[in-house]
Amino acid sequence: QALEDTGITMLADSRLQNLRQIAECGTSLPTMLLRAPGRHDIDDTVQLADISLNSSLTTMTALSEAAVRAGTRHGVIVMVDVGDLREGVWPDHLVDVVSSAAALPGIDVKGVGTNLACYGGVQPSVENMTRLV
Repeated sequence: QALEDTGITMLADSRLQNLRQIAECGTSLPTMLLRAPGRHDIDDTVQLADISLNSSLTTMTALSEAAVRAGTRHGVIVMVDVGDLREGVWPDHLVDVVSSAAALPGIDVKGVGTNLACYGGVQPSVENMTRLV
C-alpha cells in the first residue's frame, strides 16, 4: 500500500518469482514482466503480469491462448531491434507483427519498445537512437 500511496502506477520486474511475491502482497497496481517470457513461462506470465515485452509472434500467440483459457487478456509491448542485436523484430516487419498480434483474441498491444546502447557493441548514433521517434 505504501508504494501505491506514492503515486506509482505500475510495478515491473524481469523475474516471475518477484512478480509472484508482488501479487501475494495484494497490490492492485498493474505489473509488467520486463523480458520476453520463455515457452515454459507462458501461463505464469499471464497469471502474474498484466504486460510483457515480446518480439516473437509465436510467443504472443501462446500468451493469447493462455489468456483466453484464463478468461483474461494480456498486454504486450512489441520490441523492435534498431541495430543493437539484443532483441526485437526488424523495423521493416514491425507493422505486420503488430497487426498480427493485435488480431489475437487474448492480446492487447500496448505499444512498441526497444533496447538502446545495451548489447552487441553497436555504438549509439543519432540514426539508431531516433529510429522509432
